[in-house]
Amino acid sequence: MEGRIMLHELEGVMDKAVENIFQNQKLNRYWNGDIYYNAYPTAVALITNKILNISEPEWERKALAWIAAHQRADGSWGLLDKETPPHPDLTENEIADILEVKAASARNTVVCLLALEIYGGYGDHVKKAKRYMKQVDEKYIDPFTDLFLAYFGRKKWEDIAIPPIEVMLAPKHTKFYFKTFIPAWVRDGAMGGIIVKTLKEKKFLSSPFRKMAIKKAEKSLLENQLSNGGWFGTFQPSVYPMLALKELGYDINSNVMQKGLAFLRSRRNPESGYVHRFWLSVWDTSLTLLALKSAGIPDNDQRVQGAVDFLIHSRFPSNAWGFCPEVDIYPDCDDTSVTIQALDGYYKNHEYLRQSVEWLIGMQNSDGGWGAFIRNQAEKKPGTLPTSVEDSLVILKDPACADITGHVLRALGENGYTVKDKPVKRALVFLKRDQLPSGAWYGRWGLCYIYAVSRVLRGLYAVREDMDQPYIQKAVNWLLEHQNLDGGWGEHYLAYFKEEYGGVGSSSPVQTAWAVSALLLVKSPHDKAVQRGVRYLLDTQTEDGNWPSPHTVGALEIYENTNYAKIFPLMALGDYRSSLALESEKGGIAE
Repeated sequence: MEGRIMLHELEGVMDKAVENIFQNQKLNRYWNGDIYYNAYPTAVALITNKILNISEPEWERKALAWIAAHQRADGSWGLLDKETPPHPDLTENEIADILEVKAASARNTVVCLLALEIYGGYGDHVKKAKRYMKQVDEKYIDPFTDLFLAYFGRKKWEDIAIPPIEVMLAPKHTKFYFKTFIPAWVRDGAMGGIIVKTLKEKKFLSSPFRKMAIKKAEKSLLENQLSNGGWFGTFQPSVYPMLALKELGYDINSNVMQKGLAFLRSRRNPESGYVHRFWLSVWDTSLTLLALKSAGIPDNDQRVQGAVDFLIHSRFPSNAWGFCPEVDIYPDCDDTSVTIQALDGYYKNHEYLRQSVEWLIGMQNSDGGWGAFIRNQAEKKPGTLPTSVEDSLVILKDPACADITGHVLRALGENGYTVKDKPVKRALVFLKRDQLPSGAWYGRWGLCYIYAVSRVLRGLYAVREDMDQPYIQKAVNWLLEHQNLDGGWGEHYLAYFKEEYGGVGSSSPVQTAWAVSALLLVKSPHDKAVQRGVRYLLDTQTEDGNWPSPHTVGALEIYENTNYAKIFPLMALGDYRSSLALESEKGGIAE
């Protein structure tokens, strides 16, 4: 793939990419990619319809057909909903035998099997799934999946290992206070599931403490329903509150239930029947604006101004942002920092941005890093987080992590903060402690080590850290050591679970773009590794101006955001072109 990179070729590729991006803009205001996880939400949506006594034959037929079509040869439904590139060092059987992969397959298969059974038909698919489940250890089935089994007599309610509803009564100052012990992405779903188990088990319902706890949980659910009808703006955390409200006696035609149903239906793909968990309109719009700025799209472009207006009107009263405008009770540090960066490029109201920067600084953890939603909610050791199989409380942890900390540092740096400022100094201490002996960092909300290294390096550069320091050069060398023979970079999804697989995998345009953009902070655009990475990006663009879209996001599970393949390669090519121009101005060699 190596070869001389001509400017006219670079410009042509970038023009096609920009055109593709604008063709995918929604209402001339925002972007969101489609999110693809696995079969679980589609099966759960079908099961939920049965529990709520709702009949939607046309959609149900499509959803059942989608599930049947995505069953694997061994009878299971896997960690992901499509085939992925093979791992260079592992066979398919070896991958399937890894604990996290095995557990995800078991969990996904049990709900798909249940959905096919309760709707009838698909006998051969049911037989294959039952054969697969005979070899599955029940410990892989989480308690909130057990709730669905219990509704149809496959599990006893009293055997479901869900905490008693009295946890709702834990005082604010205690470790187990619900709103701080449970992270934002679990809170409403957990509350709904606990109510369901409590009411279906029918034990101690006359207890004054239990009555008080049920009432408090019900009140919280009603208060936390968002303007779009969902909870946490996400499919699964919205299912359990709906089931809880049914058990509490709410009529299906009541306003709260109808709003909830409308939200659940809005996640469906109308053609395939597939159910998407969520969309990330603020996150995707911010990243897209960063890519367009890198590509040189001017401030006065009306399509850009529509997106800027969308972001401005999506900010919450707290001066922070969430992943979409409706999640106004769940602001987070990652979306806020990336949105600040995007607006900093296209919106010059410094006072407006300063208020959001101050919110971020107020969210800094005591250890110097930033988590997602809750300040000082947890800490972690460097490297991989404990997985949901090895530690069932992983979803209850929102510690500071390198990727978010890198994003925050970039937002601070672009608003005048440097290594001389106290918040930055504290963040540097965290990052140095969180760095692995290999030189890499672990990425909690991306896939994974390439992602984190690139986020951290961009953040350090923005706050004017000395990029020649040994710890930074160690990270740069880690990137260089993991470049593939084809010039690209890739990382198999197994890296999210195990450090030993970090940086190893078939090349992908998204992960290559992350690496190229990071290297351009410390290397000449004529550096061989950079040139080979850019050549890979130029050669892998598709006819429509897009790039192949793999699963490159890790957020408790692995998923694909189709917007990533549109924007990150363009961002890297824009960074490369800017670096060429800068070097030319300094008297370097122009290509």
